[in-house]
Amino acid sequence: MNEQMKQIRAEAVEKGVEQEFLHQFYVIMSASAKHGTKTELIPEHAQGALEIALRKRGYDVEVS
Repeated sequence: MNEQMKQIRAEAVEKGVEQEFLHQFYVIMSASAKHGTKTELIPEHAQGALEIALRKRGYDVEVS
């Protein structure tokens, strides 16, 4: 896991949304795999999964 991914996951843990983050990340990656998305987009998918998880918990999140 690269440094960017570690930071994203650490933020999810810190804010108490790790399980939702992991679920959303799995959903995004599954859909991406079906469409042949390149692996260099994984950090962007992780960031998107974190944003979804945070929104579901009521955090005000700006789209990055």
